[in-house]
Amino acid sequence: MNNDLNKTFGQIFDNDVTALREQLVDIQQYQADRNESVKWAHRLRFLDISNVPDLARLEQDRSIRSTTYDEEGRRVQTPGLRPKLTIPIVEEDEDDDEEPDYLAVSWKWVDLADHIPYGCGSRESFRYYIQRRPGCKPHASSFPDRYMDRVILMAQSHGINKIWIDTECIYQRPGDDPRDKELGVQVMDLVYEDARLAVGLLTTPLMLQDEVDTLARLMLGTISATSEDSNSDVSLVNVDIAKVQMLILRILSDPRWSRAWIFQEDHLAAYRMMLLVPHSPHVRTNRVYGFGNIHGDLQVNVARFRASVTAFCLAQPDIRRWPSNEILQKAKRYKMFNTISSEAYPSTTNSVLVDVCTRSIKEEQDRVAILANALQFSSRLDTTAASSLITSGKYSLSAVLLALILMNGEILHNCDDILEHTVLSYVEHGEYLIRAPYPDIRQFFFDHCRFRSPKITLQGVETQGWIFALLPDECVRLSAREIRLLRPTYLDEASLDREKGSILDEAEQDAVQALIYLLIDRWPRSRLANHMQRCLNFDRDPSPSGAYPAVLTVIKMMAAVVRALHDGCEVRLARLHSRPESSEPSAMFILPGGWSDNAGTDPQEQVLIFTSWDDPQHLPHHRHSQERLVSLRVSGLSTSDDISSNDVMREGCSLKKHGWLNGIWDARGERLGTYLFPFDDKPHGELQYGAKRKKNTDSSDDELESDDDLADIGHDAR
Repeated sequence: MNNDLNKTFGQIFDNDVTALREQLVDIQQYQADRNESVKWAHRLRFLDISNVPDLARLEQDRSIRSTTYDEEGRRVQTPGLRPKLTIPIVEEDEDDDEEPDYLAVSWKWVDLADHIPYGCGSRESFRYYIQRRPGCKPHASSFPDRYMDRVILMAQSHGINKIWIDTECIYQRPGDDPRDKELGVQVMDLVYEDARLAVGLLTTPLMLQDEVDTLARLMLGTISATSEDSNSDVSLVNVDIAKVQMLILRILSDPRWSRAWIFQEDHLAAYRMMLLVPHSPHVRTNRVYGFGNIHGDLQVNVARFRASVTAFCLAQPDIRRWPSNEILQKAKRYKMFNTISSEAYPSTTNSVLVDVCTRSIKEEQDRVAILANALQFSSRLDTTAASSLITSGKYSLSAVLLALILMNGEILHNCDDILEHTVLSYVEHGEYLIRAPYPDIRQFFFDHCRFRSPKITLQGVETQGWIFALLPDECVRLSAREIRLLRPTYLDEASLDREKGSILDEAEQDAVQALIYLLIDRWPRSRLANHMQRCLNFDRDPSPSGAYPAVLTVIKMMAAVVRALHDGCEVRLARLHSRPESSEPSAMFILPGGWSDNAGTDPQEQVLIFTSWDDPQHLPHHRHSQERLVSLRVSGLSTSDDISSNDVMREGCSLKKHGWLNGIWDARGERLGTYLFPFDDKPHGELQYGAKRKKNTDSSDDELESDDDLADIGHDAR
């Protein structure tokens, strides 16, 4: 598969948008069996180092013969040969209820015949051999011995006896079944996510004491500080900026940072990934910061390093200039970078896509599996060597990546002309911003905001869900006393003492209870009130047994509703659009600012909300599946002037997105409808029902206003 990531879709498909759409539809048929890969992950293999001697102690024992290397990687001869040590491979028992305790290794592959960078003062304690099963002849490890020493030292220092290394634990030696590698590639997210610890091997050493001390200050956060006058909330305090930049650039010059596979491993392991940064022997390492106790290596938490580097760069006057742009390209922390100046945040899809597409890789089609792993997609594409997606030679890498994103339910703004975009610019342009219902969930929440059961068609993305209609005269309000009791909650949220295991504090719980009573007073058998009460009962520690799916999402949405009412926002009741107008409400939604109170009863002015939710517990191997949540204000699309809103909103109709709305809804037992979100934003002659109207003082006609347009303005401003 050729790399066409720098070409526009117009260049790739000869300005034929139909050809692009046909290929997107066609790509869907080449899906990989995720379940088979998950089963493979339940039988992981490990190197068992329980019988390996304590290498830290051996290094101090001068009677052990070893080979050492100087700062330039030149061999320093010592008498005698290194002893041979055989490490057995063991397999995880899939019937064992206990999670395996292992260290996952992340490293830049090298061939043993190549010149291998070793860092500084590296040693080889043994000639390592691997034995796949008892009685089998051991083979020399394809993982360099000097790297093996560092990894074993790391595992032993943390009391871990099992190591996962891709070169040995995925069978890929000559004569091995290629299926083992094909299955393993699809579940690298599970390997690094389930590890107790992961280690990334750097080979570029820090040679000076000042470099180590500067890194210590960077990791401690004493280089940057909060500032009331800074948009990025960070400023530099008595810092030699050039010195810090040169240190960061030196660390990032290590070839490890340029590899797409390694980006995936860092991203998935997150706080569990520790870098081993080699240093010269004369450097004192723990004067300012705790870099661990491994001789010759600094232990650096990669997530904390990324956060420190991102904070440092955001304090610069212009992050688009070198070296800040180069640094952030390799080592930014998404959670900080994506949320620096807005109350609405994107999913990580665009950020991850950029990182996957701008790093080096041997096989271009591997970018597809890496993107799926990094974003933990449930739907995967078959990019094995035998797949027609690869062998036919007719599929565009850009189209395959876009199809993968759409197949997994990504919500994107529509684009006037996709042919003018590359896949990177198209996804960036379409990046959808969503307001979190609860402040502590941030990036994690938005990666769950996706369509359920999406299917790409020639017209757009088909998905399932429910449509609610806001009730024009049914606003929800709290009493003045209840709002007054909430004020301490929002004045000092950081210091608020919440009950352990709960999301809501006592005042918020009381406010939710008041809303439940309001519903019951008017509708004594209210299903919505019952739904809210059940979820509220779980907001404590320990939670009652039998918590049903989505309870945490509902609790966070209840927190959003209470906060909105405290802040004076409008919260309105809603019913399922398919129900009679006399039906009791089954939802409440927070309306965007500036909404009119007098929506009227004209069907063309109905406010409609499309919702859906996917229960991962209904899926095989649900522990590794994400719930999917959607709550969008929509309007129906039609090309006919002579049609009612009820006809427009029939199942299978096309919907236009107008922005995200947080709220609580109860659709238990209701049949899902199938709807289409078209690629084209506004086909010629269409009518829009359910869109917000604004008065145009220069015209007697009303204009329709879309929150997609408003969101685009905010998106461009960013």
